[in-house]
Amino acid sequence: MTTLSSTQVSAPSRPWLALALMFLFLGIGYALPFRLAPMAPAGLWQGEIAPEVLNLYALTAFAGWGHFVYAWRGQFQGTARLPGRLRTSYWAAVVVSIALLLVFRSLLGVALFSALVWIWFIAHFVKAELFFAGPRD
Repeated sequence: MTTLSSTQVSAPSRPWLALALMFLFLGIGYALPFRLAPMAPAGLWQGEIAPEVLNLYALTAFAGWGHFVYAWRGQFQGTARLPGRLRTSYWAAVVVSIALLLVFRSLLGVALFSALVWIWFIAHFVKAELFFAGPRD
C-alpha cells in the first residue's frame, strides 16, 4: 500500500466521468429488452410497473449496494488504525446511529424518511466531490 507524502498531490476527482457513466448505464438499462429484476418489490408500486422503470430501479439499487460496500470497506480500513478503545467507541456510535435511523424511519414513514435521506444525500455527494477534488489553485 502506498501513501502520499506532503509533496505529492492525489489525482483530482472527475465528477463528469461518474455522471457520464451513470447516464450511460441508465440509458442502457432503460433500453434493455429484458428485465433486470423479476418483479418489483412488494409495496414499491401500486399496479403494474413498466419493465424499463423496473430496470432503472434495479440499477439504482445495485449502485446503492455498491456504494454501501465500498464505503464500509473504507470505514473498516480507517478504524483498523485506531486504538482499541477508540475503535470500540466509534463502532458503538455507529450502531446507535443506525438504531436511531431505524426509529426515525418507523416514526416518519418510509416515504418522508426516504425524501429526507435523498435531500441529505445530495449535500453529502456535493461535499464528497469537493473534498476529493482537492484544493483549487
